[in-house]
Amino acid sequence: MDLAEAQCVQVALGGGGGLTVGVSTGAAGFGNDGWGGLGVAVATEIPSGRSPASTYNACVLRRTGLPPVTPFADRPELRG
Repeated sequence: MDLAEAQCVQVALGGGGGLTVGVSTGAAGFGNDGWGGLGVAVATEIPSGRSPASTYNACVLRRTGLPPVTPFADRPELRG
């Protein structure tokens, strides 16, 4: 959980946005041809116009399925 929260602080501050691309193949078995299947997935985490705290909350929830344990304002990364 702490790793997700730390990563999401960076996303919320605009420094941790990223692009994830995944490709998978598998035998789809179309007729006797034996054609394979191909799938591509793209996910981005680019902060929108929301506040950093709500971006952080949404990011942690998306990554872990749970709300953050440590509120955004209490994250040690924000204490200079």
